[in-house]
Amino acid sequence: MKRKSQITVFLIVGILVFFVFAFMFYFSHYFDKSKTEISKTKLKILDKDKQRFKSYIQSCLQESTKNAIFLIGAQGGAIYSTQTEGGMPYIGPPDYSYGLSVLPFKNPLIKGTDIGYDVSYGIRRQNLGTKNHPDVPDYPYGKRSLVHDPRIYSISYVSMLGKSTLVPLCDGYRIKFKKSKDSCDSNDGINKAQKNSVQEYMEDFIKNQTKACLNFKNSFNSKYNITTQSMNITVSFTENKVLSHMDYDIKVKIADTQQSLHFKQFVASFNVRLKQVHELMQHLIDKDINDIFFDFSRDAGTLSNCKGSFSKSSLCKKPGMNVFFFTNVCKSCEKAKYDKILAIQDTKSFIDGRPFIFQVAVQNRVPALDLLPSSKSRDSKKLHELGLDYYFYVKKGENVDIIIDPYAYDPDSDLAGSRNFMDSGYFYQGWKENYAGYFDNKAYYNCVHDYGKKICYRDLANFTKTHEPMKPPQPVHEWSSSAEYKKTKRKARITVSSSDFGIHNLMVKACDPEMLCDFQKLKIAVFNETFDNFYKTIKK
Repeated sequence: MKRKSQITVFLIVGILVFFVFAFMFYFSHYFDKSKTEISKTKLKILDKDKQRFKSYIQSCLQESTKNAIFLIGAQGGAIYSTQTEGGMPYIGPPDYSYGLSVLPFKNPLIKGTDIGYDVSYGIRRQNLGTKNHPDVPDYPYGKRSLVHDPRIYSISYVSMLGKSTLVPLCDGYRIKFKKSKDSCDSNDGINKAQKNSVQEYMEDFIKNQTKACLNFKNSFNSKYNITTQSMNITVSFTENKVLSHMDYDIKVKIADTQQSLHFKQFVASFNVRLKQVHELMQHLIDKDINDIFFDFSRDAGTLSNCKGSFSKSSLCKKPGMNVFFFTNVCKSCEKAKYDKILAIQDTKSFIDGRPFIFQVAVQNRVPALDLLPSSKSRDSKKLHELGLDYYFYVKKGENVDIIIDPYAYDPDSDLAGSRNFMDSGYFYQGWKENYAGYFDNKAYYNCVHDYGKKICYRDLANFTKTHEPMKPPQPVHEWSSSAEYKKTKRKARITVSSSDFGIHNLMVKACDPEMLCDFQKLKIAVFNETFDNFYKTIKK
């Protein structure tokens, strides 16, 4: 009986031990599973937090980069000091007048907005009257006929029709000394302190705008402990893209956990051909300030020597790019009412669903009057030797027509017609316009006494002097009232007779709407003898 009781006790103890172990195994497995589930939940939350932070930071960089690209295009490569720290110094209202540095413009091509932008200048007129840039009437390159490339006269004849002030695309110091791989059509030089490039203005703007956008305290709750290091922005250009690279060390610790997030680098990319558009703009400007016959809208498609994706050189105006030239931009601008806007629209690059626009201001420049007479005659050299431009042989009792056929070209295409030259803006002053004219025979001849005998001969020195008018002039307007002038507003004709014998002075002017003028002073000889005979008597 005693032995049976012991067996029963052992059985009961064994059963109890089994249930204890079974219970412990069950709860151990349950807690491990719960712990795993908690860990998975935490990881999901952590991953979600990571995506939230990443998207938030990326959106700020993306928005800042987009705004920078738009402003660069709308303002001619500039972002001003009033828009971002480190921007181009703003020289405009209210402290300065328009035209000194910027020109206001509401571009009708920028759809969906009525906002105007202060556009920086890409072309300025030269300071005439200097050593390398003669003033009128010798403008643009001396007493020479107008040509497409004035370097055929002298290699120093460069940028005679204006100077390029386009903001360069890249930082030259970075390319030279930091071995940057940026391939740019222009840069701002190798001076480290020189800060005047699209690249640098964009970097400063994106950095400041992104910092202002990243407001972690208001966007995330207090459970996140966020620490940041200094931010660095680098902008680069490919043939078809603009990229901004952000190096920004951000650490996020989650309260009451050992978990943390770490962010370092971000990239914003836009399919905008800013590099190619800027290169086209640079070539448009360089051609225009050297070739008086160049027309932005008509001739843009002929420009080559631009870098292409697959070749060393290609056409500058790529498919999808359109060139526009706007006049009457700011009639209320006292110092800039005649300035223009040159714009490139790229229909294959979009910002906010609109084609990318890059535009610059163009200061109004002086027109150029081509050399008169327009064609050389066999006597041109002899005429030049005598200081004459025209010679007309008129027999007594007969009449001869004198035709002046001037052609002027405006660098800004003011008053230009279908054939490129100015259709109007021509004026005549002097002989047969402001006065009828006469000839002073005493001044023409030089007389000496030789042994009591008076001997007179034609004197070349006196011959080239101006002798009219010596009386109060009486306007006759024969040039401007001629049928040719009334028809063309340019070409003019008068009829002379023996009463008009002598040497006469006529000025022909070509003026744009701002009354910037080029002119040429002409000496016209009218005599009743052939030029050959006249020349021989002068030489004697």
